[in-house]
Amino acid sequence: MKAIENLAGIAVARVSQRLDNPSKDGRVDLLARLQEGRDEAGQPLGRQELTAEALTQLIAGSDTTSNTSCAILYWCLKNPQVVEKLRKELDEAIPDGVDVPDFEMVKDLP
Repeated sequence: MKAIENLAGIAVARVSQRLDNPSKDGRVDLLARLQEGRDEAGQPLGRQELTAEALTQLIAGSDTTSNTSCAILYWCLKNPQVVEKLRKELDEAIPDGVDVPDFEMVKDLP
């Protein structure tokens, strides 16, 4: 229940931020697409419905991400040569002493 409450908080915060500060940069993301949605009467979705839809996407996305991560880890461990290749690639890209690499360090790894 706590995890769902946390996701709900994220949905409420992001929808509020977007509705209170509409983007002028033409950003097209999942929330922008949800904002294009219409109700049965053809009216734009209200804040509450938009938040509910955003929460649904967060929940669905977290489940898919979790399942995919587990599957990748399983197949990597079933193939030790893959783990060794990954380790070598990461060791070459991440400097010694760095516990958590930033995106710039790993974004272009093959």
